[in-house]
Amino acid sequence: MINHNLFLTLIIDFLLVCLSVVLVTISGITLLAFTPILLAFIFTVLISRRIDKSIINLTDITLRASRGDLSGRYSERTDWEIEPLGEAINDLVENFQYLFNEHKADRAELKIVLNSITEVLWIQNKEGNILWSSLGFSEIFPSYVKGQNQFYWEVIRDPDLLDRIKFVEATKDSQQQEVTLENHFYLFKSEFNPKTDTIVFILQNVDILKQTEQMKKDFIINLAHELRTPLTAIKGFSEAISDTPGKDNTRYLNIIRNHTDRMISLVSDLQALAQLERLPELDLQPINLITFFDNIAALYQYSLKEKGLTLHFEAEDNLPRLTVDPYKFEQIFINLIDNALRYTEKGGITIRLKQETHALSIEVCDTGSGIVAENLPRIFERFYVADPSRNKSLSGTGLGLAIAKHSVLLHKGTIEVQSTPGKGTCFTMKFPIPQSNNDTNV
Repeated sequence: MINHNLFLTLIIDFLLVCLSVVLVTISGITLLAFTPILLAFIFTVLISRRIDKSIINLTDITLRASRGDLSGRYSERTDWEIEPLGEAINDLVENFQYLFNEHKADRAELKIVLNSITEVLWIQNKEGNILWSSLGFSEIFPSYVKGQNQFYWEVIRDPDLLDRIKFVEATKDSQQQEVTLENHFYLFKSEFNPKTDTIVFILQNVDILKQTEQMKKDFIINLAHELRTPLTAIKGFSEAISDTPGKDNTRYLNIIRNHTDRMISLVSDLQALAQLERLPELDLQPINLITFFDNIAALYQYSLKEKGLTLHFEAEDNLPRLTVDPYKFEQIFINLIDNALRYTEKGGITIRLKQETHALSIEVCDTGSGIVAENLPRIFERFYVADPSRNKSLSGTGLGLAIAKHSVLLHKGTIEVQSTPGKGTCFTMKFPIPQSNNDTNV
């Protein structure tokens, strides 16, 4: 594309030269006398044209940079008059390029961070348009379509939440309140940005905190109940003994002793559970699984015989040795078998061992009364009673399964439960086996 300024300059230079020649000829002066002047004039014209070309080049670079194209560079190295300016513009464009790349990288990182946020977050302007939202926003507000210019009241339909948003719009005050949406609990937060005249809203899911809070309340209530029962009995029979001095009160004393033992057992289990929750150090030792479960079976020999139940043991050949804390590992199976004995009236208990990929699977199954499906997620909670209608005389302290689970977790294992009412319950545990472990239970 021909530059009109350059073309006009050339025409003017040409006319000036012609005019000079004409003037010289008319005046009768010999052209030779004016040769130095003429050469100087032509040299000046050539320098002017070269400088003009450099300025056009610099103008093109700056115009491209203003439109966002930062690829242009001044490359003329023959114009000592313009070269410093060209180098300065090159440095300026390179700095812009560096800052642009930094800004682009920061935006990419910010986008990754914002997309990884699990909370529901959105930004809206003073008109109520949703300018930006996190991925979780469209999950709880499915009518929102990203990229469309939607108002928040077109997307959010909960009356309580709408009232809170309108209050923030009116007052510009920061908020932090609890709201409920579709039976889920959220912490509602807002922050007004006066520089952009926008409001940032966050809905943080607090279901787990609510469940934990409820578990603490249930724990206190259940603990009070577990203590009140034996204490009431002890108080009552103590008064009966005091009202009948000199009489044989052996029966009352035995009842008091039984309730005292129950409280001691409860306190011991609470202490054991507290120690497990503090993640104590494990006294790790390799154990022979065959010998270990033979010892477990010996502990329950008389209890099983008394109830007419069996304890069956199934194990694959060449099982690897496990490195565990023998005492805490034993707690797992004592509590699981105690629980099975408590609710099994016929049949028995089966323990199965089999090796899986990098893990040892151990199952403890019974043929007891079973547990209904809705109670399964909570059976490892402290003092949780899956079936309140069960005879309290069959219950232990209510901490056995909680202790068993914590002991499994301490050994970096997992525990799951499956149960069918009327048929029985099966606990499945998996413990990691180091790949370098080649020792077997021979």
